[in-house]
Amino acid sequence: MGLAGGSILPAAGSNTRREHEAVIDQTIPNLLHVRTQNLAPDHNLAMAGHPCFFTQVRGLLSVASDQHHQFDRRKSKRGFYMHRTLVVAAAICATLAGCAEIAPAKIAAPASLSPIQSNVERSKTIYIANVAVKLIDKKIGQMKGGTLCVGGTDLMWVDNHGVVSAIQEQMEKTLSQYGYKVDTGLIPDNEEKNADVVIGVAIENIHANICYSVDGMKGSASLTLKWEVMDNKTKQTFFVTGSGASSILKFSRTGDPDVFVNSAEMATKNILAQDTFFQATRK
Repeated sequence: MGLAGGSILPAAGSNTRREHEAVIDQTIPNLLHVRTQNLAPDHNLAMAGHPCFFTQVRGLLSVASDQHHQFDRRKSKRGFYMHRTLVVAAAICATLAGCAEIAPAKIAAPASLSPIQSNVERSKTIYIANVAVKLIDKKIGQMKGGTLCVGGTDLMWVDNHGVVSAIQEQMEKTLSQYGYKVDTGLIPDNEEKNADVVIGVAIENIHANICYSVDGMKGSASLTLKWEVMDNKTKQTFFVTGSGASSILKFSRTGDPDVFVNSAEMATKNILAQDTFFQATRK
């Protein structure tokens, strides 16, 4: 498991059940692999805390702890550690099997459209002023854990500025890639005032099924981008939307946020395929 200290059970010198339970309570987050030093430190996702998951982990580890202390200490040191490993493995497997599995989310499969190529010389200056996540339900799908991707609990979207910023950078990059003049200045008031076109973005309909492990993350996601586009001179606005989806088939250290950023890239390209936006941003 790669846990601190090399063991997840109390040391032989622990004499009270309270001490055993304290160690167990510290151990549970490590077993769940929700956050590890091998993954990005600023996750946008979290385990919902399915009641039976935590309760059974705690209960089974308590049993494992008791069995550990009843183990014949005359056994070899090698046999002693093997016993602990097998007990813990059995506890984890039983726990995962005992919890009701949350159904996976339905991942959208939008068509991939070809963006209309613009030209920097003929493009109005565009500034993305705001990007916000708009979700009715924070439950966005299913999360599994471990290299075998077992279990299945609610996958929750937790507000995360790092992921939102990465999505904004991807949108700006995609706009520039297709010939749009994009202002990426760091003083919002000035940039918004000087831009010809100002865009506000809502990230909606996020769905994902993801597996986390010590090797990283893999899974699939889909989302929708809704752009409110305003002509800064006339103050007239209109809306354009685009959807995108992506999958990461092998464990990746940067899978979160990549699976969402890649989905946003596809959604941006599908927006740029719309003539309404192309015409509104031409000089």
